[in-house]
Amino acid sequence: MVVKSAGPVVLLDEPSDPPRYADRITLSVVIPAYNEVRTAEVLLRRVRKVPLNLEVIVVDDGSTDGTRPLLEGLRDEGLVDRLIFHEVNRGKGAALQTAFREATGDVVVVEDRVLFFWHMVGNRFLTLLSNMLTDLNLTDMETCYKMVRRELLQSLPLSADRFGIEPELTARLAQSGARIYEVPISYHGRSYEEGKKINWRDGVAALWYIARSNLGGPRPPRWTPTAVISIESEASRPGIGSGHQEEPASPGTSEAP
Repeated sequence: MVVKSAGPVVLLDEPSDPPRYADRITLSVVIPAYNEVRTAEVLLRRVRKVPLNLEVIVVDDGSTDGTRPLLEGLRDEGLVDRLIFHEVNRGKGAALQTAFREATGDVVVVEDRVLFFWHMVGNRFLTLLSNMLTDLNLTDMETCYKMVRRELLQSLPLSADRFGIEPELTARLAQSGARIYEVPISYHGRSYEEGKKINWRDGVAALWYIARSNLGGPRPPRWTPTAVISIESEASRPGIGSGHQEEPASPGTSEAP
């Protein structure tokens, strides 16, 4: 697992060249969306400029501002591979869990439009509390950018429907014994007027989720990678990669036709 600290990645208009053999790995980019009509198109166009094999999965979480028809148009344009609708707003955590179940890539990363979290002091306190219970040394537990191998992610027992998904993900990954790496990123925060939805109640709720996820169950199985492929050593072998397979939408969701 890779944790991106300090906030979400700022996607550049002109991405750098892809790493060697990047075409042999498929990256599933999961995007929860709720009332993002002003930002969804810009985000998706920037994501599609990333020079990697991408599977872009968007879950519209009951938007009411025109996001749904916008996403349908962007899907028809080829910017979205899988578009799934929640008929009612169920929360960021629920949207992510739906997307995680549908992912088929080798690695999954969350691209979230909530670009800024609580006041720095509050965030540091929550991260400290989480680190004490997970025995990790993260600088930003609440970062919305987490990159995880798909089979590991799909083995985690996740239940948080709102922003509690962040401490729950961190706790479950630590309990699974996964190796966690943290890398620096840069970000630009946005205001509530620009669409930020998290509030102080979510900060208070995070205390409960940190305690529940670390002290309660269910705990994930111990993580043992099914296979470790060295891309450098396997570069000359044909057929390494990941294909896409359509799966039915999860219960309680509807997939765009």
